[in-house]
Amino acid sequence: MAKFNKLKQAQKLYVQENKTLGEIGMELDLSRRTLFYWKKKYD
Repeated sequence: MAKFNKLKQAQKLYVQENKTLGEIGMELDLSRRTLFYWKKKYD
């Protein structure tokens, strides 16, 4: 899956399903560091 698709999926999980960054990372096979970077950049 392309990173852009993972970003969109991560946004959905974070906003609509109220999942933590740790849960999202495990589900999408992304590091917490990547998720924190995306959150900082796009939030």
